[in-house]
Amino acid sequence: MKTLLLFSLFVAVHFLLNGQDTLNSNRRVNPQFWFHIYPKNDINLNLQSTPTTIVAKLYDLQDSGLLISKTSKVDLYRNGDFETTELKYPEIKFVSYRNNQRIIGYTVALGVVGFISGAIIGSNIKNRTENDWDGGWYTGKLLDFMGYGFAIGAGTGAITGSIKTRISIDGIFDKYQKNKLRLQKQSVKFKYLSVD
Repeated sequence: MKTLLLFSLFVAVHFLLNGQDTLNSNRRVNPQFWFHIYPKNDINLNLQSTPTTIVAKLYDLQDSGLLISKTSKVDLYRNGDFETTELKYPEIKFVSYRNNQRIIGYTVALGVVGFISGAIIGSNIKNRTENDWDGGWYTGKLLDFMGYGFAIGAGTGAITGSIKTRISIDGIFDKYQKNKLRLQKQSVKFKYLSVD
């Protein structure tokens, strides 16, 4: 049982340390973006309260707005096999993004933490008898505690990891400029193409 706990801890640490993007040609680009833009009319931008949502990747930023792409694979960006569309900053209400690898990392890490916590709690519960012990471990409720701990931890991790980061632009140049560097760090060009 101790070996299983140590192995679980090793797996959690491995996911946490290696959860960052690696430059592998088969990898998909992270994070996923949701661009919430004001609807257009025939003459100019109609700044209504209900935005339209575009799901895409953020390729790069310009002074006038964002370059987005529907391409998901890193190797297609490296080969130049992609197209971009520009969203001008007056069109953008807000941008939200989520790194899908973070969901997996949080789920595994908190699942293992819950598993270990359940093992600790289960091994220290009172009202045990001599027949409940097997090799120094309390087997009656220990597995239940470990299972519940893993389920609660993994569920919490999945919910926490799926929370999106939201950046408001509201069609205002100053807000766009203020958040440019933050967005740039999440762009395909910065994360995948600036390092050879």
